[in-house]
Amino acid sequence: MKIVINREELLSALTLCAKAVSSRSPLPAMAMILLKPQKNQLLVTGASSELAIQKTVDAEITGDPVSICLPPEIFGGKGNGIIGSLSDEEVTLDISENKVVITSSVGKTTVRGIPADDFPELPVAKKMLLDIPNELLDNISKLLVPFVATDREAVGKPQYSGIRINHYLGKLWAVAFDGLARCSTWSEQFECEDFEYCVSASMFPKNISDASLWSDKSGMHAVLKSEDTQISSSLLSGTWIPVEEYSATRKELGYATVCTVNAPKLRNAIDLVHVVSDEVSHSIRFVFDNNKLFLSTESQKGSTSIELECVGNDKPLTSFLDGRYVSQILSAIGNRDVEIESVPLEIEKDGVMERVRFNATQFRIVDEPRYTHCIAPRQG
Repeated sequence: MKIVINREELLSALTLCAKAVSSRSPLPAMAMILLKPQKNQLLVTGASSELAIQKTVDAEITGDPVSICLPPEIFGGKGNGIIGSLSDEEVTLDISENKVVITSSVGKTTVRGIPADDFPELPVAKKMLLDIPNELLDNISKLLVPFVATDREAVGKPQYSGIRINHYLGKLWAVAFDGLARCSTWSEQFECEDFEYCVSASMFPKNISDASLWSDKSGMHAVLKSEDTQISSSLLSGTWIPVEEYSATRKELGYATVCTVNAPKLRNAIDLVHVVSDEVSHSIRFVFDNNKLFLSTESQKGSTSIELECVGNDKPLTSFLDGRYVSQILSAIGNRDVEIESVPLEIEKDGVMERVRFNATQFRIVDEPRYTHCIAPRQG
């Protein structure tokens, strides 16, 4: 079988699908990428026991159809591989049962693979739940996915490495929680039955659009489908901390410090202060007072302090946060104004200091109120 295909589109599909491939898989086929012809398209698939990603790429196909599994480290997808190392606009693939010959302007390269017979059957979307708005998909991929717990951090709590998707009272919520910080985004005006799934964060890659969420026949997988991409994830187990137990609300507390500042300016200030922060805690002191935001830190390496103008209320407060983590939040937010809301560990009520159950700092995008990132403070 001979395939003529756009090299960049093929590489993009390989890179996306390789995110589902695990080199530790007990099945050799699941450590590889599946190439399968489908009319005038090439179906590229990567899969593990928890995640499967499929993407179709337009191609000119001649000859009897042949499917093959190829190692992404060599063919392409993980690192550059051969496809990523070429510069041609198009490449030609001659595929037989156990090898593919790649023809380009620099010559021919042969990559050996294995037959596709051992590649597992993937979950099939059966019941459509709803169409996910593109704005929500974009928020999930850019503002939530970077902040899920790593596999190492989520040992014993697999739900923290995923995204929780749930529909409740007409709103579609997406939440990421790593045990210390919680970020969420939502969209409203949906008419469908309530549900709650916790799925792999890799189910929401950047630049996916016009996608719908489905359940499979077994009820053990969720499937995200767009015109040229299908991603299925097994449902992650585990209990989430209820939203109300990790959200600081002005209504309940009756006291909160709020200030608005430009995200890039704040990030630059944090990066400067972070140079001398403690290498373990990365702790930076944030002081909100009189429409000014003071950032400072002190360690064995030295001390530094920076003052920023901001727009806020008259509630002064001091909080210690992980400067490196806050910088990552601001980087994801981009060139927008951010509202910072911080609540104290103790408040004064009727002349008596009372301890409250909340001690957190929340970040919101000024022009995107349907996003919140709530983090716990560092010790001073």
